[in-house]
Amino acid sequence: MTELQTSGDFELPHIPDNLTIAQFMLDYEHEVRPVRGNVPCLVDNQSGNHITLETVWIVLLSSVNCHIFSLI
Repeated sequence: MTELQTSGDFELPHIPDNLTIAQFMLDYEHEVRPVRGNVPCLVDNQSGNHITLETVWIVLLSSVNCHIFSLI
């Protein structure tokens, strides 16, 4: 493992080591992560509709729920 050293009183923020990369990037609320708010993360080329991260999550979660119910 690489060890980082800093000069002075500067401290690096804690990075959790018990998460997958996907969990860290999508779920974890890190102290230095900016708050996106209602900023679009995707734009449909044909219609120009803006798609927010919240909309993406709603679609993903609803598709997961459909797959779970089809397995039952």
